[in-house]
Amino acid sequence: MAIPTILLPVLYVGGLAAIFYLFARYQKSKRVQLVTKSKYFEESITKLEYEELSEQYSLEDAAGKRILEIALMRRACEDVERVLKIREEKPQLAQMVQNGIIGEELLDKLVHEADMYRPQWGKTILQEASQFVNQRNQLRLQQQMQQQQQEQQEQQEDSKENVEPNEITEERRKSLVEELIREEEEEKLKKK
Repeated sequence: MAIPTILLPVLYVGGLAAIFYLFARYQKSKRVQLVTKSKYFEESITKLEYEELSEQYSLEDAAGKRILEIALMRRACEDVERVLKIREEKPQLAQMVQNGIIGEELLDKLVHEADMYRPQWGKTILQEASQFVNQRNQLRLQQQMQQQQQEQQEQQEDSKENVEPNEITEERRKSLVEELIREEEEEKLKKK
């Protein structure tokens, strides 16, 4: 008779745990549906391109495999850029991803597809894509800095040319003095 008295509370606690688990799972799926309904990003063009190319080319063809690898890398780069954008602009969404409210199915699918092309590539594709994105961003920054420097130089040159006649810069004054000295020396040489 001792077994049934112990079994009843265990079944009760087990039933409560099962109900709580089902409720939590239902709530999570409900939140995921809400988040997926509201799009934070436009349709991924690189994903569509990759899907179209994967229908056109096969993995057996070396050229087709290379084309698909490049398309997948572009897709991974866009995914990395999106993750960075989420981190910067939407901290609440990043928190939901971190808490598991929003699944990482898309990234898991990307990793799985990468493993189809090269063994173990799925482990490194996101890191490689992140490096590509960082290099691209650094290149953009360098180009912007060069453009700004060029604009500043042009502004300085314009400001030098637009000096009023009464305002003579120190450099201009030195060059005028040197010119006058040279002219006087040339006149002295001519007289001799």
